[in-house]
Amino acid sequence: MDYSYFVNYKIHDPVTAAVGENGHPTIDYYAEGYFESVRLMINEILRRLKLMQSSNAHQIDIKNIKITEDILVYPICFNIRHSIELYLKAIIEKIISIYEIKNLRKPSSLNISHHNIILLWELICSHNFSIWSMDSHINRKQIFDEKFDAYLSILDEYIQQWGAIDPTGQTFRYPLDTESKRHLQDISNIQILFLFSNAEKNHKKLDDFYHFIQNLHDDYKKNRGNQFLTYFQLTKLAESLPVFHQWEEALTQELLDELQIKFKLASRKQIYKCIDYVKEDYYLSSLISKDIAFKDLSNDKVKNVIDFFKQFQIKENSITGDNKIEWDSSLDKIDWKAWQQERERIKDFFSDYTYNELVDLVTIIYIGRDKNTPQEYDLIYWYMESTFETPDSIINKIQEKQCNIVCYLNKSLDIFGKSFLRTSNP
Repeated sequence: MDYSYFVNYKIHDPVTAAVGENGHPTIDYYAEGYFESVRLMINEILRRLKLMQSSNAHQIDIKNIKITEDILVYPICFNIRHSIELYLKAIIEKIISIYEIKNLRKPSSLNISHHNIILLWELICSHNFSIWSMDSHINRKQIFDEKFDAYLSILDEYIQQWGAIDPTGQTFRYPLDTESKRHLQDISNIQILFLFSNAEKNHKKLDDFYHFIQNLHDDYKKNRGNQFLTYFQLTKLAESLPVFHQWEEALTQELLDELQIKFKLASRKQIYKCIDYVKEDYYLSSLISKDIAFKDLSNDKVKNVIDFFKQFQIKENSITGDNKIEWDSSLDKIDWKAWQQERERIKDFFSDYTYNELVDLVTIIYIGRDKNTPQEYDLIYWYMESTFETPDSIINKIQEKQCNIVCYLNKSLDIFGKSFLRTSNP
């Protein structure tokens, strides 16, 4: 295909966009681009309005100050509406991906090969947890949670209005419909700045919704959540359960009935599957006062590491303000002998730690540093095991991080639901 009107590599164009396989833009990139073009058009209208109202307006070429809202209203409205359509399709694509992760068959109703935003919105709203019932045509496994519902509630009126004025993307593309009737017969004015103010707020909410469903997708990919409940709902379930050691007396049939109704589960088998997930999850089990051990490292040894590495912590604000000069100058005056002695002390400290304990420790440290989830524990442990072949190689890596070990471990303890092992800063 000839693209000679699109690109000429013989000239330098400072405004050259990456498209297609060069950058792999996703559907949300397109949605963001259409909305950003609206912002640019609005800014140009405001710039011209300001020029027209200036004292030297009579000296400016009329082409540069003519207000163009009567013609720009159409690309402005079309691009806002098209951005909405693309976001809705992106959300549905993520929902379909979640179905695949959960080994669910994609319903034939999840068709996005059209432009009707009302129908697209109805598809998304059909996953509403609050209105779902046992006799619904949608499987319980296809329903999400209260956080999902909150976005539906926030965005419903906004999307319904755009769907009413331009259901299929034709209203602002052509003056006449397919039956040769003029569009927009029942509205004579559109206040562009008012329109954009509302669009900007709801665009942010739509973007938040998309990223919420993206995070939900990532959760399921990491096994955060099960076939019936999202991780958010499993957290709520854990908070509703008695402490683990009291289950024999406190986990009554009445409580199970109540929880089964609350989380819209069809059977005891389903509620027990969800409870089993809570028992086996590091963080959720902590909510029922059940501690799950690390792979190789005991809780006592984790506490010992934290207590030992406190001495190497950089105190808060120690390299800011007036102290920064002192810190910078000290870099030229490192006591290498003392530094070597520190390394020897660290090595001596770990002398009674096995290779597997050290692998576990460096895994936990990196989970805290990178804010991973317990569901990634096995994968990161395997990576550390394949990266570090000897105890000394692990100790050397820990020495590199010695000033931050306490911080990383405390964060990791929060992630694993072991905050009771945390120690306060010295």
